[in-house]
This record gives sequence, C-alpha cells and structure tokens, in this order.
Amino acid sequence: IRLILPNGIHVASADLEMFKKMKAAGCEVIYFGIESGNDEILRIMRKGSNREMIKKAVDLCHQVGIRAGGHFEIGWQGETVETARDTINFIKEAGFDNANLGYAMPEHGTPLWEYAIKHGKLLYDYTEVLDYSKFYMEMAVPQFETPEFTTEQRIMVYNEGLKIIDSIVRNRILSKQNIIKFVKNTTDFRDYLWAVKRVYTLLFKSDLRRVYQPKPSLINYSIKKTENP
Repeated sequence: IRLILPNGIHVASADLEMFKKMKAAGCEVIYFGIESGNDEILRIMRKGSNREMIKKAVDLCHQVGIRAGGHFEIGWQGETVETARDTINFIKEAGFDNANLGYAMPEHGTPLWEYAIKHGKLLYDYTEVLDYSKFYMEMAVPQFETPEFTTEQRIMVYNEGLKIIDSIVRNRILSKQNIIKFVKNTTDFRDYLWAVKRVYTLLFKSDLRRVYQPKPSLINYSIKKTENP
C-alpha cells in the first residue's frame, strides 16, 4: 500500500526506528504541523518545538527515504514581516519536500482571537456557526491585521512563500530521478498526455498545490475498485 500522513504529526514524535517501520509498511510522505520557522513565534504558540527539532524530524524522514511535508501559517500573535519571512525561508532551509501555507485563523475564545481584537482588526464577518462554504475558511486570504503586520504585508510575504513552495515542488517533480521512475512505471498512453499537461502546469502556473489532477490510470483504477470492491 501507499501510506501518506497528510494531516500533520508533532515533530516531537519523530523517531528513526518508527520511521523505518513506517517505510517498510509503505509510508511515502509524512507531514508535520510546523506552523512557524521562528523560535520566538513557536514559543508564543506554546508549540513545544523549535527549529532544531523540526530539522531533525525532516532529516530522520530523509534517512529512511520518506518525503517530509510541513504545514505552515503566517500572521500569528506578535508576527512581523521579519518573523513571517523566517518561516517561508525555513521551508527551504530545513529541506522540506512539500509544504502548505496559510494565514493564521483566530478562533473565537482563543488567545489569538483576543490578540487580534485588542491589537488589530478582523478582516471577515464573524459568525458563531462557521460557514465552511466561505472561501476565507481555506485560510488563503488574511484573517486579521495589526499595525505591525498589515494586510498588504501579509499578502506580500504569503506570495513570497508560495513561490518558494512552488520551486520546491517543481524541482522535485521534474527531477531526473522522478522522470525516469514515471517512464518505467507508466503503461497507459493517457498518462503520457497527462504528463505533458502536468509539465506545462509546473512551468507556467503558480500555487501548484491547487492545480493538481491525478493521472488517468489512477482515476480508472479507483473507479474499478469502487465498482468491484
């Protein structure tokens, strides 16, 4: 089986022997809930981690051949342009193979909510029952701003982060090793047509995490498994 952990585990859980067993069981990717690449912001979050722990977790993944992904956000309590840039630069520095980036979301009743109300202003209409059809719930737009970190600055740094993540994804997918693997394992002609479109997307599109389509052979396989469980 192909085993992927997409929702993020804590870096304190990283363990070489466990990762070896996970790799043997078919694990290909582990995502970590990182949030920030700045130690002071991590301390304010009470995250229980630091940059050194995060780098170690990524290194342990790579030692056993597992790709390491990370979930990051900008705009936390006390955040500035400088600390936010620490985060996006850390994505590349730590050697992540993929990453998700979003804006911090102040939930009602949390310290971040109190901070946003006291030191800045919300940028969306609060409702007691959250409407998940609203695009802001995807955290792809700023949730609040402060004088120290304005909306314009947040968008600027966020876009800088997307460029770094896109570069990492593009280089990994278009690597010689990955191309050879694709050619060796591909027998469906439709997958080659898909690959041409995929290369175009990788070279000319942005925010690549939102423009992925699975290979036709995988879609066909899923349909068959559904029809004949």
